[in-house]
Order: sequence, then structure tokens, then C-alpha cells
Amino acid sequence: MTAVDTPAAGRPARTAASVPGFATAAWDLYRAGWTSGFPLPRGKKSPPPCGVTGGGRTVPSGADIAEWIHMAPRGNIGIGMSHRVAVDCDDYEKGGVVKRGAATLSAIEADTGVSFPATFKITSRGDDVSGKYLGLVPDGVELVGALPGVELIQHWHRYAVAPPSINPDSGGSIFEWRADARPDPATPGVRLDRIPRPADPPMLPAELVAALRRDGERGTPLEVSREDWAGFFNGMPRGYDGVVCTAVRRRFRAAVLAARGQTGTSRRRDAAAHAAAAALRRQGHLGVSAALQRLAEVYSTSVADRASEGAAHREFLRMIGRRAVGQILAEPTDPEARERGCLCAEGMAALLIATGDPVEFAEGFG
Repeated sequence: MTAVDTPAAGRPARTAASVPGFATAAWDLYRAGWTSGFPLPRGKKSPPPCGVTGGGRTVPSGADIAEWIHMAPRGNIGIGMSHRVAVDCDDYEKGGVVKRGAATLSAIEADTGVSFPATFKITSRGDDVSGKYLGLVPDGVELVGALPGVELIQHWHRYAVAPPSINPDSGGSIFEWRADARPDPATPGVRLDRIPRPADPPMLPAELVAALRRDGERGTPLEVSREDWAGFFNGMPRGYDGVVCTAVRRRFRAAVLAARGQTGTSRRRDAAAHAAAAALRRQGHLGVSAALQRLAEVYSTSVADRASEGAAHREFLRMIGRRAVGQILAEPTDPEARERGCLCAEGMAALLIATGDPVEFAEGFG
């Protein structure tokens, strides 16, 4: 491992009160090359902003980071992985649950005859073996998600809470970077003053990669092109005077009430995403665009305690983005029903107004 950071073995440990938070950490990480940083509530590990985690995540823009700094200056910070993996080893007992991640990794080393290399580590537990050990993997390689006492954080699975965040699971201790660490008690590594670059961790040996690879292929997230995404919305019936048909109104009213009634940011976000998907599935009906606009307003109000109007709007756009539309279009649909369009009273009235010919109108639904 090539470390460009200065060890800080003699530096006193930070306290929660002295931690600067997202406003400072975000730019420090960005300057070090970590462009996937995003805010988390102070002293918590979740929830992250919508759309920045998982296989279909988007890389935060400069505008996103600036907005988050304004909204959550003292929040914790999360980072996603791309061609890296963070081997998250839990080796402790808490609440009657015993985790022995170090034994799991030791068994893999024994089976392969290869040791995990010394690397950079994220931990809030001092010299304890628990922590996230960073490594590089070849592009396109996906490893298992979890093993006993171990999780492998990857671009499609989870994210890492980065230094100098506060860890609520270890009494409010502070996450820190370490160098020259291995997942065994004898090699805890040394504390660092600065942030390692994303390309600095060593490549995982091929034998370990082979032992940790997933069996079978993961499904590729469905995502339409920008043109098809725009065409999906442009092809929705426009109706007249903003009318919303019975099918959309009934289904959507229940979904909006659910989104309003949820407590907790993640539940509100999930409820809003569910409501948006319900509307998208009725793309042939009258008033879907108007219903989505109303849901966006409801969502913005429901998360006003943690996000500005602009940030809430961007989160909502991710809910109806190219991946969401791709999933809707991939679902089986009766082509004849889609061709007929909206058969609700409002839809039929709109068609009658559009054609101006009762005979043609009747023949169209004969």
C-alpha cells in the first residue's frame, strides 16, 4: 500500500462536540477525489438523500453538494463505492448478538492461502479489529453482499459512513481513517491526519476476489434513454382543464394520504416513490401529469424540515426518472387496453370533445 497521508498516532481522539460535520467534510473528501459524498443526519447512519445509493444511483452534482451544505452543515457524511469495495468487518457483541467477522475473513484466508493486504480502514472503535477495509476490484466485478459478521459495501450495495462522522452504535465515538490495517487484532493500523485518495487502496488479490464473487449474475437495473423518458411523459393524455380521471384520482388519493401520514424521512420518501409509481402505471389515463405535480408539492412540504424546495424537487425527479420509467415499461401490459386509452368517464368525455363526432367516438369504443 502506498500511503500519502501523515500518520497521527499521537493526536488526541476527537469528541463529538469538536466534529465539524458535512459542510467541512464534504469539500475535504471532494478535494481528495471522493465525489460520491452525501449528507446523513448528524449522529446517525441514515437516511441518505433519495437516488444517491444503490445500483441506479446518480453521482451528486456541485449544486447538490452546495444545497446539502446549506441544509445539513453539521450532518454525518456517507460515501458510495465504484470500483472499490469496503469489507465491513463486525467483531463484537451488542444487545446479545455476537458477531465474529474476523473469524469469517480468517477462514477465507486459510481456504485461499492468501491474506487480505494491509490497507486503509474506516473505524470508530480504536484498535479493535472491527471496521471497513478498503480494496480495489476489477471493473464489472461484483462480490457477495454479506457473510457471517461481514458485509461487502459496493456500488450496488450499501454505503460507508465516512470520517469524521459520529457513530451512534459505539457511544457517539468518531469515525477515523487508518492506514496499514488488516482484519486481524495484531494489525489495527495507524491513525491518519488526511484523507486517502480513492485509488490508493491496494487491489484485492485475485484469489480473494474469486472466493468472494457472487454466484450468478445480478439483473441490470432497467433504465430508458433520455429521449424515451421524455417520450413517455409527452405521450400521456393531456385532457382538458387539468382534469384527473376517476382511476387516477381514486388510486392516487390513497397514495398521497399515505405519503402525508408517514412519520420518518425514509418512510415518507418510500411512500412518495410508491405513489409516483402508481401514477406512472396509469400513464394511459387522464391527468397523470397533474397528479404527479400535486404529489411533488406534497412531498416537498413533507420533507421541509430537512430539505429545501430545490433539494426536494431533485429528489422527487429521481423517483420518476429514467430507471423508474424503465421498470414501468418492462411490466406486462395489455396492448389493446393501452391503445384504447382512458375508459373512465372523464377520458371518454375528453375524447368526445377532441373528435367532435359522436359516431366516430362510439365506433372507437365499440
